[in-house]
Amino acid sequence: MIFPLYRKLSSADVYYKINNPENFTETKKMGNSFFESDFTAQIYPDKLRIHEMINCTEPFQEISDSEYHQIIGEWEKNLKKINF
Repeated sequence: MIFPLYRKLSSADVYYKINNPENFTETKKMGNSFFESDFTAQIYPDKLRIHEMINCTEPFQEISDSEYHQIIGEWEKNLKKINF
């Protein structure tokens, strides 16, 4: 398996860049803003969640590298980025 992998949440404007089996970046749209957060799994339930993301278990859906970058690029142009 070659990383990164890209996924989206089927029910919301949430996109994932899976960097490896234990780390991903989540990008989430909220109104006229968006934010990114990095997550590293340290306990089994979190590792299981990433495994489900990799395998496209509902509610996760596979998207292409180009689709991911197109959407995030549009958000960067048209929305305010929130930094924590």
